[in-house]
Amino acid sequence: MGSDPNLFYQYLLTQPSHARHVLQMMATLDLQTLSRKLPQLSLPVQMQIGLADGTVPPSLADQAQHLLPQVERLDWPELGHLAHEEAPQVCADAVLRFCAA
Repeated sequence: MGSDPNLFYQYLLTQPSHARHVLQMMATLDLQTLSRKLPQLSLPVQMQIGLADGTVPPSLADQAQHLLPQVERLDWPELGHLAHEEAPQVCADAVLRFCAA
């Protein structure tokens, strides 16, 4: 498949077991509990949001951001759902700066 992440995801999308596991994960998410517990999180959090995400609306990050007491939010206007794969060095550098601070 080479190093092109798009080829990897194209392959995954053709695999029934991958689709089944993604759906199982989504079906078992307990968003009410998560919403109650996020404000209790005392650790610093960094959110990196690809504003060109066509899979999960970036507006959902707004909702999560309001629940997190200590959040650093980075918006990447040119990146999408797989921002960490589209620009791995940019995202990794941001994580390293966050951890160093």
